[in-house]
Amino acid sequence: MAFTTLRADWRVPFFEDIKVHLHVMPTGTNTAQVSIMGGWPFAGTSAPDLGWSVNNSNYFNEAVFDPTSDGFRLRPASATTRIR
Repeated sequence: MAFTTLRADWRVPFFEDIKVHLHVMPTGTNTAQVSIMGGWPFAGTSAPDLGWSVNNSNYFNEAVFDPTSDGFRLRPASATTRIR
């Protein structure tokens, strides 16, 4: 199965934009399954980093974070991490 992976800032009312990692997988001619992953803390907070980060680097603070464009961890960090 093929999918496209995107990073985005999701605009939500009344709050700061939420950092999200999207996997979009076609399921038909005009349909797709969208998986949304998150967990990155807002800048300047002491909240824990629960997103896909390696040594404090991630899609949102490192220009070449996923150089092979895998779009997923090679080893899952937890049971809730989406892997293919």
